Amino acid sequence: MDNATIIIPFYYDSDDRIANLLRALLYLNSNLNYNIVLVNQDIHSSGEYIKNFFKAYNIQNITLLNLSIEPPCYKSKLINEGLKTSKTSVNIIYDCDVLIPKEQLILGVELINKYEYKVVYPYSNPQYNLPKTTEIETIFDFEKLQYSIPPFQIPHNHQSHKYPVIGYSPGFCIIVDKSLGSLVYYNENFRSPQFEDSEYIYKMNKFNIKMTRVYGPVFHVDHERTEIGYKNIVDRNQEIFNYIKNLNEQDLKKYYE
Repeated sequence: MDNATIIIPFYYDSDDRIANLLRALLYLNSNLNYNIVLVNQDIHSSGEYIKNFFKAYNIQNITLLNLSIEPPCYKSKLINEGLKTSKTSVNIIYDCDVLIPKEQLILGVELINKYEYKVVYPYSNPQYNLPKTTEIETIFDFEKLQYSIPPFQIPHNHQSHKYPVIGYSPGFCIIVDKSLGSLVYYNENFRSPQFEDSEYIYKMNKFNIKMTRVYGPVFHVDHERTEIGYKNIVDRNQEIFNYIKNLNEQDLKKYYE
């Protein structure tokens, strides 16, 4: 429990999203012996619903941080607050919409603890998109605070193409070592989830950080797309990333100081 912490940034923008969060919490809590830090951007009083879920399902070893920040989603800040709260050097930054076989997460932690890697992606291919109406039926009653989530098992046949295979995404999950110092933190100039993950890995490459990848699948559970990625914010994020990529080595070091 004390050799890694799972950090989950959360922004409630749809019922699908919160159902995915609760399902991920059940999966992680029942399969891994790691502490969890859930950093919730507390809109729509989502923090109270989440607390009730912890009680109903006896979710253990979890810290809930409720940040009172107005929309849009401040994913980078949520992650950074989780990293600052974590008491372990190794941290698993985990997207609430994905499910990753526990063996891959354990191996990713081991690669940092025993083999001196600083950044590990605990998945590669195949990457599957699970339709929100398939495999999982979730009932979430906001008024009565009643929860009913059937047991979920990651499909055993990872090679099956029953589910659509999605393109590579750098933001599903990443395991990092806080011995990186200030480099471990995300760039809070980015608003909403777009380009912040690409910039993060670009930074690690530029500073020659030792990285690797665990080979194995990742399952993304689909959800409604809402205002979480405002187009003007996404455009602004891309401009920031383009600016960073055009910096020379000296200016890049100054930018991250």
